[in-house]
This record gives sequence, C-alpha cells and structure tokens, in this order.
Amino acid sequence: MELCIQHIAPEGSLSGSLRPDDGGTEISVAGQNTGRAMNLAFDLGNGQDADRYMFGVGTAWQNVTECNSPMGGPLVGPLPGNSDDWGPFPQAPAASDENDQAGWAY
Repeated sequence: MELCIQHIAPEGSLSGSLRPDDGGTEISVAGQNTGRAMNLAFDLGNGQDADRYMFGVGTAWQNVTECNSPMGGPLVGPLPGNSDDWGPFPQAPAASDENDQAGWAY
C-alpha cells in the first residue's frame, strides 16, 4: 500500500488516500500535519459506515512536506483492540554487516 497525501493546507489539515498495491479500492485519508507530526483518520467505509475508521499517529524524520522521510507510528481500529503500525518509508539503508538488519524498524 502507498500513502498519498494530495493536499496539506497552510494550517496543516491534510487529505489523501491509501492506495492498495493490487489496484483495489482506495481508502480516503484525512488528518493534521504539524512539522514532523501527523494525525491520520482512514475511512474504511467510504463515507457510508461511521464505525469503519482506523486512526494513526506518526512522526517523520524530516518535515512531512518533504515526502522523502522515514515516518511511521501506531495504528488502531476499526474494532476495539485492533492495533498495528504503519510506515511509508523511502528506500531502506543497507546493512553494514551480516549482524545488522537492513531497513527501518516497523
């Protein structure tokens, strides 16, 4: 999946979509951006079902508007007790030796 932020307003409100790799239905995203911080709401019900939302918060290494920064954070919903993490990341750094793990921590 790819998180695509199409618009960040001057006051920080944002809108976009989460695009499945298989070309399935896009999920609308709305939220707030302040510097390196993001608050996101994912509409899984396509505006039809008020109980089908997931919510995420996250932090980016650089300002989110740069669009090339490692970022991620926790994700909850749509059901009580559902939790995971998210992270659209640029190309992960290579491991320096066989004991290092290449990539960003998820």
